[in-house]
Amino acid sequence: MSDKLTIMAFSSTLVIDDSRSILDYFNIILEGMGVLNVFTALNGKKALEILDHEDDIELILCDINMPEMDGIEVLRHLSERNYQGKIILISGEHQRVLDSTVRLAEAYALNIIGALKKPITIKQLHELLARTNNRSRNSKNTALYKFSIDDLKDALDRNEFTIYIQPKINLHNQKIGGAEALARWQHPELGLIGADAFIPFLEAHQLVYRLTDVLLDQAMTITSEICRNNPDFKLSFNVSVDCLNRLNLPDLLLARCIELGVRPSNFIFELTESRLVKDFKKTLEIMTRMRLKGFGLSIDDFGTGYSSMEHLQNFPFDELKIDKTFVTGASISESSKAIIESSVILAKKLDMQVVAEGVESYEDWQLVSEMGCDIIQGYMVARPMPVRDFIDYLNNKKYQTDLKSRLLTIKPQGTG
Repeated sequence: MSDKLTIMAFSSTLVIDDSRSILDYFNIILEGMGVLNVFTALNGKKALEILDHEDDIELILCDINMPEMDGIEVLRHLSERNYQGKIILISGEHQRVLDSTVRLAEAYALNIIGALKKPITIKQLHELLARTNNRSRNSKNTALYKFSIDDLKDALDRNEFTIYIQPKINLHNQKIGGAEALARWQHPELGLIGADAFIPFLEAHQLVYRLTDVLLDQAMTITSEICRNNPDFKLSFNVSVDCLNRLNLPDLLLARCIELGVRPSNFIFELTESRLVKDFKKTLEIMTRMRLKGFGLSIDDFGTGYSSMEHLQNFPFDELKIDKTFVTGASISESSKAIIESSVILAKKLDMQVVAEGVESYEDWQLVSEMGCDIIQGYMVARPMPVRDFIDYLNNKKYQTDLKSRLLTIKPQGTG
């Protein structure tokens, strides 16, 4: 693990490619580099639809050879729209074809910052963006910012970390019954930075527990406020396995619940699979006691980690969360459909609720509903938002009316 954290200061990026595996690959890379919103499109038409609704996309990565509307046509449409963001071309075509496409984009007065031949590595993308930054130091949006662990310690001391809230829909009653608390770094210069950019770095330097303590207190406090009018509300909170090393954690959490006047059942702790459990006995004891006290436990990012089945067998989870890499675009991916279907069947046999995250289209929503998922989360419901905005969201009739109108187009769960 490097002793420097590198963050790319884009808030929204669109990746256009007709390969689902390539879209998933770039989604992981870009989120890891600090991009908060990564949109993906399997064709040019879908990409233009996204641009119709999202006016803050700062970077587009576009394949050249795609069916129906190829990348050349996409560039023409971007020019007609006077797109001002930056563009990276990605292609497996011959270099001369790639070079000609770059010249065409320049003729269209588009801001092409480079072209990359497939297969593309993380290093190539970093180097391209770094070179762009060297050529345009006044442009913050193309920068790769490097931070040391001391910078993150200072940020913790200055209370620069906060939570954003993303609502969830219960498909059984079609209401907002809960939400997930997501870590954000409110950087004084760069603005909002997503969790994927800094959590792994904090884990590697044994500092994630400090962040968890700060954000968990925020999450529990806001949940107590929400539960005054919504007593059955459930807030999910991500916990790294590195934080499950205090044997008194279940007691501390219960004492805080009593102090705030909320129930343990108002909280679901999501354990990500991204890191191995180091002390199995201690982790198992802590998690089992948390369930005994009434807290919910969710296995997060199911299917992407080290040992999904072993985790399910060993730990007392009562919720399974299907990772967004399988959910987003699942309606047009037979392999994703199969993974979702098998995950739901497995969860139901283990008497677990199923959450589908990454629902970004009506088709995805319809699919996970028909397959028996209990809860959905994603941009089709709402984006993550500041705490006060979420409380307004819960109480705002306009949001509720809009939600109901969208739900009318979705076949209710269990109907034929």
